[in-house]
Amino acid sequence: MRKKQLKTRISALFMAVSLSVVGSFAGVKTIPAAEEMSTTDISLYQEENQTQEKIEVQTETSPQLETSAAITESPQSESIQPESTQSESTQPESIQPEGTQPESTSLETESTIETASEHEETTVGEDVSETITETAIETTVEESPEESSGENIFAEESSEEVSSEEMTEELTEELTEEESTEEIEEETTEFEYGIDFLDLGDVTQIIQILSCRIEGSQVIVKGKINHKFKTADEKLYLFEEPMYQKDITGSPIADVKKEDTFEFSVPLNNNTAQSKLYSKFFVGMKFRDGTYQALSDGCFITNPEALAENQSSYPQARSKKGLLTDIAFGTDIEELGLSYTNVNIVMNELINGSGYSYTYNGKTYQYSSNCIAKLDQTLLMYDRNNIIVNAILLWQPDQNPHSFGYPGANASIGAYHGWNVVSKEGIECISAALHFLGERYGRSDHAYGHIASWTVGNEVNADTSWNYTGHQSAPDYAYIYTNMMRITSQAVKSSCAHARVFMSLDMYWHGVSGGTRYDGKELIDYVNTYMKAEGDIEWGVAFHPYGNPLTEAEWWNDNATFNENAIFISMENISVLTGYLCKNGLRNPDGSVKHVILSEQGYTSHSFNQGNVEWKQAAALAYAYYVTEANPYIDAFIAMREVDAKPEADAGIHQGLWYNDENKALCTFAKKPAWTVWKYIDTNQSFAYTDSLASLVGLPSFSSVYGSVMASKNRSADLGTGGYAASCNVGTTLMNGWYGEYGLTSCSADSQKIAVNAGANSPFTYAGIARAGNVDFSSQRYFCFNISGTAGDNQNLRVRMRFTSGQDTLETELALKKNVNQMIYADLGNWKGKSNVSKIQIWVQQDGTEKWQNGSFTIQNVCQSSSISTTSAPSLTITESGYTGVTQDAFTAYCKVSGTKPVARVEYSAWNIAFSTEKTVTKQGSISGGYSQCSFSISEFGWRTGAYGVRIVAYDTDNVASKPVLVSVTVKGAAEALVIYNVYTTDISYNGFTLTVEAASDYGLSGNSSVAVWSSTAGQAKTLIWYPLQFVNGRASVRVNISNHGNYRGEYNCHAYVTDNRGTKKLYALTASVPTPVPKITSASVTEVSALGYQVNANFDCPLGVSKAEMKTWTDKLGLGAAVTTNMMVNGSSVMSYVMTSAHQNKSGTYHSVIYLYDKAGNCVTRTLDVQIPEDLERVSGKPKITASCTQTSADNYRISFQYSTFFGVNAIRVATWTAENGQDDLVWRDINYNSSTMSGYIDLPAKDKKGGPYINDVYIWDYAGQFSMYRVITNTPSKMPKIVKITVSEVSSTGYRVTAQIEASRGISKVLLPTWTEANGQDDLVWHQASVSQNTATCYIRTSDHKNEYGTYITHVYVYDADGDFALEGTDVIIDASSNSGYTGLLCQDGIWKYYQNGVFASYYMNLVYYNENWYYVKNGVIDWTYTGLYQYNGTWYYIQKGVLNWNYTGLCQYYGTWYYIQNGALNWNYTGLCQYNGTWYYIKNGALNWNYTGLCQYNKTWYYIQNGALNWNYTGLCQYYGTWYYIQNGALNWKYTGLCFFQNKWYMIRSGVLDWKYTNLVKHQGSWYYVKNGMIDWSYTGVFLYYGRLYYIQKGWLNWGYNGECTSQGKTYMVTWGVAKEK
Repeated sequence: MRKKQLKTRISALFMAVSLSVVGSFAGVKTIPAAEEMSTTDISLYQEENQTQEKIEVQTETSPQLETSAAITESPQSESIQPESTQSESTQPESIQPEGTQPESTSLETESTIETASEHEETTVGEDVSETITETAIETTVEESPEESSGENIFAEESSEEVSSEEMTEELTEELTEEESTEEIEEETTEFEYGIDFLDLGDVTQIIQILSCRIEGSQVIVKGKINHKFKTADEKLYLFEEPMYQKDITGSPIADVKKEDTFEFSVPLNNNTAQSKLYSKFFVGMKFRDGTYQALSDGCFITNPEALAENQSSYPQARSKKGLLTDIAFGTDIEELGLSYTNVNIVMNELINGSGYSYTYNGKTYQYSSNCIAKLDQTLLMYDRNNIIVNAILLWQPDQNPHSFGYPGANASIGAYHGWNVVSKEGIECISAALHFLGERYGRSDHAYGHIASWTVGNEVNADTSWNYTGHQSAPDYAYIYTNMMRITSQAVKSSCAHARVFMSLDMYWHGVSGGTRYDGKELIDYVNTYMKAEGDIEWGVAFHPYGNPLTEAEWWNDNATFNENAIFISMENISVLTGYLCKNGLRNPDGSVKHVILSEQGYTSHSFNQGNVEWKQAAALAYAYYVTEANPYIDAFIAMREVDAKPEADAGIHQGLWYNDENKALCTFAKKPAWTVWKYIDTNQSFAYTDSLASLVGLPSFSSVYGSVMASKNRSADLGTGGYAASCNVGTTLMNGWYGEYGLTSCSADSQKIAVNAGANSPFTYAGIARAGNVDFSSQRYFCFNISGTAGDNQNLRVRMRFTSGQDTLETELALKKNVNQMIYADLGNWKGKSNVSKIQIWVQQDGTEKWQNGSFTIQNVCQSSSISTTSAPSLTITESGYTGVTQDAFTAYCKVSGTKPVARVEYSAWNIAFSTEKTVTKQGSISGGYSQCSFSISEFGWRTGAYGVRIVAYDTDNVASKPVLVSVTVKGAAEALVIYNVYTTDISYNGFTLTVEAASDYGLSGNSSVAVWSSTAGQAKTLIWYPLQFVNGRASVRVNISNHGNYRGEYNCHAYVTDNRGTKKLYALTASVPTPVPKITSASVTEVSALGYQVNANFDCPLGVSKAEMKTWTDKLGLGAAVTTNMMVNGSSVMSYVMTSAHQNKSGTYHSVIYLYDKAGNCVTRTLDVQIPEDLERVSGKPKITASCTQTSADNYRISFQYSTFFGVNAIRVATWTAENGQDDLVWRDINYNSSTMSGYIDLPAKDKKGGPYINDVYIWDYAGQFSMYRVITNTPSKMPKIVKITVSEVSSTGYRVTAQIEASRGISKVLLPTWTEANGQDDLVWHQASVSQNTATCYIRTSDHKNEYGTYITHVYVYDADGDFALEGTDVIIDASSNSGYTGLLCQDGIWKYYQNGVFASYYMNLVYYNENWYYVKNGVIDWTYTGLYQYNGTWYYIQKGVLNWNYTGLCQYYGTWYYIQNGALNWNYTGLCQYNGTWYYIKNGALNWNYTGLCQYNKTWYYIQNGALNWNYTGLCQYYGTWYYIQNGALNWKYTGLCFFQNKWYMIRSGVLDWKYTNLVKHQGSWYYVKNGMIDWSYTGVFLYYGRLYYIQKGWLNWGYNGECTSQGKTYMVTWGVAKEK
């Protein structure tokens, strides 16, 4: 109560302070406080202001000029301005404007989805403590003299409005200056003891903490009192709280005297259990009763770097170039000259391990020594190459909750989770692990490598995918993430002062919040607010500006928006991000702009629309890098992929610099053009490799646009000269200091030789050695050595010498014949880095391959030399190559060879590019006069047509190979010699279908044709069968019975392979659908009809089994709204249920009963029965009446209680009881005792049925007049039968799985048996397993070794027997996948229901899109939801789902959460702005959403249309302003051909070629009369003469008056006017 009263009083105080200050501002009019003004007062005040701001000019309109009836007034504002720009509203939160949707709108709701919560946005840079309540202050603007003169209402307004932000700043300054006045002091001293604490973000802070810093071993907290108050003891208190607390919970840790400014000093206790490094500090007061109240926001220590051992500056990068790579491709790390990279650190791998003990803050933790060793190896590799590492800190969800992960977050949601910064255990665990990493990898000596930047999570605005913390509001989620960033900063910066902490965001920026993500801009704003409120620190943004969509490379065509409310940010509008971060309110504490790294983005080399676009990928990468270099606020551009990732490639995204060898994991296959571009992009040769690509992005050249930007990038990557030497003048020997680098099995070095062995199938491009240490080649310019080596069959070697000096490199490459000892050299004499070579590398590559495969080499006599004796190069050169003689069956490749040695042979290796993994044919070509050629027949490649590649290598007489060349040739083939006309299915039934293939070939059809058929549900491994095709007259048919395919129903894949006698093979694929049986009600009847009710009986055929049967009954008298639904009893193939008229108020007349029968696939069949009931029971006079009900039940008995009334007394009351099963074979009559005084009674009846009924009890009453009545009660009792409550499956692997059953058995469990077999080959491997039982739980581990170690579907039935021998039965199935040796994951059709399995177990909780058999399906609660139509977000993109399937063909509108979105080809197109027709109406789409608020013009198909409230208004004719210009609209479209007058908002304007011409002054003829137009509008105020084509005319009030005769004076002259024509007197 005290807090509430104090808060109310202080709020009133600051209202008074605000009002007292307002009067001191010029031009500001004060109004009564809101609570003192009535609604009428407020509306009048607003109306008064509007009247003052609006100046209307009354004009006299000529009687001859009348408004055409065809012209209607525009619904726009009352005045138009010639130079003002119409402001377009940003995308609204909802399409619907206030009130109801316009009547013209014909949109219909397509789906109903739970509404997502919306959150207000925080104004960036606004100090929440200095905001003034808007209800207390209003501003008005004085009118300028020009406006009030009325001369030109279209002139630009000269008055200057005062923004609310400016008013806030002025008022806050005034309040600060005035706060010590006596008037305010008198107000505040009314509060005797204290003031209520106001939460973070409130407008008042009683105390402000100015700083919280480490000084030596102390924490110094400084602050000031903003508003005066009194306390019980005139002291201030300091409180220490954990970071997640927003108020004080404990006792103070220090106190000082209450003064206007204050300072606390408390021990830091660093690295002890009492450490305050991660604590939050509050300053507060004490009440008389001994309680405390916080008066400030919490504040953290803001300089943890004061503790750091490493006080060095942030490392200097060579350039902004980076790549997400792996040390497995070590040669790329060096050869590409990278400056940045990312390293993912999955904290689970560190924490969930042992072998390394670490003590922090008084606790000892065990970390994984294997994880640490792997990190050391990775980071040392990067550190040796001066690559700046950005570590990305991640936490994978864990089924076993860990104190690191966010508590309560569903482990099945999201790839990664947020952290537990909301508990003491979590903060201790997290801070220790982060401090360990920061301490180990932040050392000044880089002993284990170095991490300079730390990114907290990944794409955290997509929380459900990458940083899940449960369903949080945006402010709450941002506060959690702020503390994740802060705990990271405190931990790592306390070891390394220059460490940087980054927030990770994907490209979705604004207007997409809700559902599974937050806006990036929204999160930045919230985090910035929380950071500044609780101790501001430096942090940056790690942004992922992918193009849209990812399957296309042309990010420059993203149609991005260039303002801070852009929906997404790609490289096209990356300046939006950096511009936004330049705002003062978003800067770092020292005023600098936040660091930005582009830590993940890439561009595909394959387009869905264009096919192979590898050169466009290279251009996209180059263009993006140049944009990055031109932006001074971006530190790094880290490309996403080194090698194509197969899962991404399967989805159409090929972002790697290398093609992936799909037969090997993480293995390079071939370089793309982008690899070379990325190598030289930041060097002095940059434009030499990129200018030729500029036309692909629409630029004349990159150098003409970015030449000045790259002028300072002088890092060289030069190609040097070298050759073969006979001898050299040995200078300085360099045999020492060599070590193995890449892909080596062993490397032994001594003063005589360096022997190297390299392993087979290494992922490295080269096998290499290196030597570190400065060498000066100024006086000894040659680097020389002898080398001999082996390689694979028929392979020679290529040797690369690589020299590094600072950031510059020099490379020289030579050919080497295998098994020949050769002296080679490199000449460094003309290289600028020759005087200080810090690293020398010798890399060896096998000729003709991109990857080292197997071999060894030996190096001797390594030295510097001042002179050499050279020999001729032993290699040949292919100077010309190409193809000729291309036919439909063959082609010929040729080349020209030159060199110093004779040509011994030329080898040609050819392959079909589309089937490169199938076959490569190698031949020797003919040689004649330096020319060689070789012919190939496509019969050698299975008659495949299309593109072929040919690799040509020439060998000299020493078997030394030339550098290979590649030739590509396209063979179009014969004109469809083999044609498959048609493949179709007929005779489709529940059991199968007939497949027919019709084909023809000029060569005749072969008997080797066949069709492959398999179930989409079960896959090829279980159900693939090949059916031979026997063609007769070009037609072949086969019958496909599903019994051959495991009896799976649903979709079947049919691939017909037709082969002709020439060997040509063609494929025709189609799908056939085998229907699932549906239930049928074969008969239905009504029996035992009486005034008491009737019995409904029905027989059915339900092949899939009954899941539920129920009946809905209602009467004509009570209507459908009083319908009663009851469950029907299922017995075999029949159902039965009773209808009691007592449940329907004993009404007579027509009853309607509808049977609903559901099978296990969810199919439903109905049957309606109509029944006539005799007269109402309540109208039968004189008869006794009785009502009864079941009032008690147990497993052994139940009680029937009744009440009665009778006129002739009670003769007898009896009850007839039987069970529903098997009719009345167990009927028993019993007499009932009753109490005549209360006219009631009861009887306890035995419950003998183990199943618990149902029991039918007819209670009869007879009076002495011989009349009787009956009341029926149907009841159930608790079943005595054992019951299986739940079956769960766990521990699924190739060795087996565990089945656990939860059981209810009132008579005890005697045993639990689990017969199990595999679906394959029936029950040939049936084994009865017995479970172990503990209380009500039975468990059994099923071993696959007991079932022949088969893969596929295992079927387990669980039999539970009780002490009486009764049993319960339930079953489950588990799928063990052969490919993964674990449980199957994917969709599977079971009994007609498509279910989603994870690790072999049905995932009943699962909700997402699932790709299956070339379609995407919407899975909800583990099953495909065929009923759902609407939107669903997947991997950051919203897709249109129609009846459970992603509809790629749909283009149109879709409503979602009340907003209509534009769908194009099945996906929400955020980039689209334009018109869309829906249900006959055209709507205006802005950035992918229907904008109801928009009124203006929109261009569509080269025509401009008038949009009113989001819809095209065909009825509108008038003016419309668009970007400062007014246009003439006729019947909803801009009419460029119209020239003349237009009546608009009571004024006439001059239109020329569809545009209002403000400069036009002349006479204009309209409807037979002439008018005087001045500055684009009729000037009704003008009277005088006007010169028009050499003649003066008399104008009277804007109209040419032909009837005027007389004198007139105009502009100081007198004229004689005759019939409207004037002459000067």
